[in-house]
Amino acid sequence: MAQLDLATIVDCQTIWLDQYIGESGNNEDIKNKFRLIMSTLITFTNVEECLQFIRSNNQKKLFIITSGTLGRQIVPIINDLPQLNSVYIYCSDVARNTSWAIKYPKIKDICDAEDELLNRFTNDIAQYIMTQGDHYTKIYDTVKAKFCYSYANELFTRVRS
Repeated sequence: MAQLDLATIVDCQTIWLDQYIGESGNNEDIKNKFRLIMSTLITFTNVEECLQFIRSNNQKKLFIITSGTLGRQIVPIINDLPQLNSVYIYCSDVARNTSWAIKYPKIKDICDAEDELLNRFTNDIAQYIMTQGDHYTKIYDTVKAKFCYSYANELFTRVRS
């Protein structure tokens, strides 16, 4: 039997939209931490390119991290898309960004602390992977279900430690 790969079993994608995130050497530590959760972290510095990617990936559930500035531009456009699971605003001014973000239900967190963002994001991804495990259980694919449950539990453990 071929080795299971999370990217082929779980139908989600992580996107990070920030003016500076794509620059080499910028935020490498946090990007690497997020890649430990979901190996496929795609970064964008441009709203239009990100929108094009989002629209072309309607078969996956998308988890998006964005800056407040770019989030203010993109969230109103993507909030009602069925492929959008959740948005996390990572910014330096939580109060200012809360004022516009509060009306968008898919925004799950607005934070200025790396650890808070990482923990919330990890927990939400783990919960989503658990639902994928439930799906595989219902269709009697126990190998994939166990893989999902095991990975989700590993993520929950990371959040607690």
